[in-house]
Amino acid sequence: MRSASARVALLCACGLLAAGAAAGAEGERWYVWSLRGKPSGYFHVSRGNSRVATAPIVLTHQFVVSYRGKRMSLTMKTLCKADGRFTPVRIESRGEGDDELGTYEAKIDWGANGEGVLKTELRGRKKELRLPKGTVTGFALFEVVAGLPFRKGVVFEFHSLEASELNLKRDHTIAYLGTETLDVRGKQATLHKFEQKGRGITPVHYWVDDQHRLVRVVMDERKEFLLGSKALAAEAIEQAK
Repeated sequence: MRSASARVALLCACGLLAAGAAAGAEGERWYVWSLRGKPSGYFHVSRGNSRVATAPIVLTHQFVVSYRGKRMSLTMKTLCKADGRFTPVRIESRGEGDDELGTYEAKIDWGANGEGVLKTELRGRKKELRLPKGTVTGFALFEVVAGLPFRKGVVFEFHSLEASELNLKRDHTIAYLGTETLDVRGKQATLHKFEQKGRGITPVHYWVDDQHRLVRVVMDERKEFLLGSKALAAEAIEQAK
């Protein structure tokens, strides 16, 4: 899938997507990923505790896509602060199946002014990236969305760090739009809808249930993540072969 739309979608989604709210076992979520309505992969999320006092939360994500018999994956482990934004302190990324899926280890030092410096080596080159105050990684963003209040007028402002390629997109917002009734796996569900806007992206929409579980995400009107199970995730990969 060297230049196929599925690879592009994987890179884009890795830049925007992160952990949702719980489904199945506590701290673990499975999302079925579909492109143009066809199940083509899955996104697996787990959340636990680290032994690092300054970064007590560890988020682990695996995004797997299959296209014409070729499988690609990105696995990422992020140590985060317990500050409501899940501010990253260390990121370990491993990409397989495509050269553009980054493999690296990064450390982020945050100053007293809230600004940070990320240092790593990516594809044989040293990389240093300055992060403004309010930076949120894409993979941590769904933790934030799931915890936002269901109240119009409340806007979450942030800068988005695309962890797969270590690109920074400034001046993003997420706002609550109200409720919407959707068909979710054959059942009607009234969900709370949020919208993300900002530089470098088309609007992204999120749907959260009353228990603050992230149920659905739609990007570019054709890339969907839908809360499911391990069995449904395996089925999606099998169907995509």
